[in-house]
Amino acid sequence: MRALVGCKRVIDYAVKVRVKPDKTGVVTDGVKHSMNPFDEIAVEEAVRMKEKKLVSEIVAVSCGPAQYLRLNEPRYATLPNIMKAKKKPMEKKTAKDLGVDLAPRIQIISVEDPPVREAGQKVDDVDQLITKLKGLGRI
Repeated sequence: MRALVGCKRVIDYAVKVRVKPDKTGVVTDGVKHSMNPFDEIAVEEAVRMKEKKLVSEIVAVSCGPAQYLRLNEPRYATLPNIMKAKKKPMEKKTAKDLGVDLAPRIQIISVEDPPVREAGQKVDDVDQLITKLKGLGRI
């Protein structure tokens, strides 16, 4: 049995995402990208399954530019495995070869930053909280 793991390159989770001035998407130029953290977990689980001999081969699939193939730091391979890998053919397929239509199906109307949150207020007791909520018309 083989394990198939999907991988995607996304904006790094530690980076603050900024909206483009024309509101058509988010700024990706000059922004750090990394492998989706959930995909990292999936790859690691596939490696564990292979170490337990539950799967014979791990296939990581990334659809996108060739630079997506260098998403994270690989484990160091042993010399015998490097020699085996050199002998395996590497197939390069296009979306057309797979019969996939790449026409966009999503139309982005507008992308905006979320509204700025109001500052919170501290209250001393429940009675003061109820009074403030009644004054705001919340209860």
